[in-house]
Amino acid sequence: MDIEICHHPLFFKQPSGTSRGTLWTKDSWLLISKEEQQFNGVGEVSIISGLSKESESDVHKSLEISPLT
Repeated sequence: MDIEICHHPLFFKQPSGTSRGTLWTKDSWLLISKEEQQFNGVGEVSIISGLSKESESDVHKSLEISPLT
């Protein structure tokens, strides 16, 4: 089984107010599962900077990917 990881930032149509300020984007990573060239499924890892317990570097370590540049 192969898993493809794709960074997929979400851009809000309208700003979202939180207790920590206003958000315009949200980082997400899609995990696409394939076996023998056939699509099996998709999952998502998503954080909201400043609100999520996990940081972006935690996500990179967990998914074993390089930091975004």
